[in-house]
Amino acid sequence: MKNTQCKNCHKTFSISSVDERFYANLNLPLPTHCPSCRTQRRMARRNERSLYPDKCDMCGKNMISIFSADKPYKVYCYDCWISDKCDTLSYGQDYNFNKSFFMRFKELQLKVPRVNALLINNENTEYGNYAGFAKDCYLVFGSVYVEKCYYGSPYYSKNCVDSLIIRKCELCYECVTSEELYHCFYCQDCHSSNDLFFCYDCKGCSDCIGCAGLRNQKYCVFNQQLTPDEYENEKKRLDFCDQRKFERILKHFNEQKYKTPRKFMMGVNNEDTSGNTISDSKNAHYCFDVNQVENCKYLAQTVDIKDSYDCNYLEHAEQCVDYLGSAHVTRNFYSFANFHSHNLYYCDNLCQNLKDSFGCITLRNNQFCILNKKYTEENYLKLKTKIIEHMKKTGEWGEFFPINISPYAYNETVANEYFPMKKEDVLAKGWAWKEKEIKDYQKQTYRVPSEIERVPESICKEILACHDCGKNYKIIPQELAFYKQEKLPIPKYCPECRHLKRMAMRTPRDLWKRQCLCTQPSHTHSGQCQNVFSTAYSPDKKELVYCEDCYNREIY
Repeated sequence: MKNTQCKNCHKTFSISSVDERFYANLNLPLPTHCPSCRTQRRMARRNERSLYPDKCDMCGKNMISIFSADKPYKVYCYDCWISDKCDTLSYGQDYNFNKSFFMRFKELQLKVPRVNALLINNENTEYGNYAGFAKDCYLVFGSVYVEKCYYGSPYYSKNCVDSLIIRKCELCYECVTSEELYHCFYCQDCHSSNDLFFCYDCKGCSDCIGCAGLRNQKYCVFNQQLTPDEYENEKKRLDFCDQRKFERILKHFNEQKYKTPRKFMMGVNNEDTSGNTISDSKNAHYCFDVNQVENCKYLAQTVDIKDSYDCNYLEHAEQCVDYLGSAHVTRNFYSFANFHSHNLYYCDNLCQNLKDSFGCITLRNNQFCILNKKYTEENYLKLKTKIIEHMKKTGEWGEFFPINISPYAYNETVANEYFPMKKEDVLAKGWAWKEKEIKDYQKQTYRVPSEIERVPESICKEILACHDCGKNYKIIPQELAFYKQEKLPIPKYCPECRHLKRMAMRTPRDLWKRQCLCTQPSHTHSGQCQNVFSTAYSPDKKELVYCEDCYNREIY
């Protein structure tokens, strides 16, 4: 184990002998930034939720774009961007050793056309970003294989509204980090369950209200077993549209949640893992919201990844390092959002079916390219070696794209969600900041009926105002139909504020060393349990965090 100082935050971080072997096997240098700063740097290249009206720079049609009007890029609609008219190889340029690599890359970045939003193989899903194989969806972000979903980040789901990282769910509302749920509302960290209302950490359950930490239970209210008739009577009193009843059950649910022990790490079917919300994984450390991960470290929101370090928003990949976004890649290093590609270094913005290339942007069906210029295999390998030697001298080799050449302002990206910064601190680092557009939001004059049955279809033509930020928003017809079907109230907050409220429910993507808080004398220990673990539950919070043994004795 060796300790080194982060070049950005100057904190000390450790590099283990296992880490050293990992980087040596891939012929890559050891990291110079700590894991958090590496994550922040990657996330500062992903604008997920900041959308703007725009016109395609090729065909002129109106579109929604992830680039504001003040950005210096050519932006095409998806149809133009994917067409043969968009020949990104034509922007190829020679490598100039009198400039740094990142300076040359920035120059290319300003020339190659960019797509208005990352929406791949979708149907009737124009409003959103980082969505693939979506049908009839609206304002979904980071989602794949979804249908009739609105507001949030569902995966492999159908008919879900207002979600955050849910997978294989259907007919769910306001659910967070859950999987395989059917007809569930206001649930978090639940799995393989149906007809749950205000539940936390319930697995294999059905027909429960206000419960936490249950396994394979039915007809429970606030963790108390009822008969089917008693449960139905309680359910009839459940009225989401009655604000006083809603707040009362939410208060009782939170009390139940905080008095129920929590396992130090949420996860199932794991071996030798650390982090939180991990499933079906082995030898995965410092990982969060991952599934089917093996021999990996510092991953978040990934599925089916092997032998990789420092990756986010990724599916079906192997041997990737400091990589952000998309799917079906192998050996992608210090790169961003490529598909079906192999052995890429410093490649960016949806390169597809690209192999053995360096520093390219939006290239497709090619091989042996550098800065979008094609070479023979022999010349490619020679020039690549020279560039790497040059980057070692400039201190760039092994570093992800610096934040100051991100196509977006810092506060437009997901980095600001996980690593929030003040404007003055961002500018002091030489990073960009996007000023909020000055808008005179309209005050809401329309009075929304409290009972959903009384809400008319005409509400979809009304302008509502967020109770938190004052921003105007609308209700779409599909959304209204869902609320009426499930007897849910019209939201009082705009989609962005709803998203922030869900984000606030999550544990940080960080770990603390803590001791088990169990003091139960029946758990084979006297006094407080002595087991110590790494957990995403911060010591300054009030959750009752147990080791796995004490948790299993208490919950199962």
